[in-house]
Amino acid sequence: LRGLVALLKPEGRVLFVDWNSDVERPVGPSRDQVYNASEARKRIETFGLTVEGQSELRYHYVLMARRS
Repeated sequence: LRGLVALLKPEGRVLFVDWNSDVERPVGPSRDQVYNASEARKRIETFGLTVEGQSELRYHYVLMARRS
């Protein structure tokens, strides 16, 4: 994440789409290899990004963040 943040312009935005560990699913990585949206949000924010939006899909979550 540090490298990604370094690539963003000031106020630059990034969209994260990842598997949701809170959801039982027939495909994708095992639950212990991914995060839920709350855990991902905390990790993203520790690298100087501010989460501006969140959506839930069937097996994934989507987080929109901007550089602080």
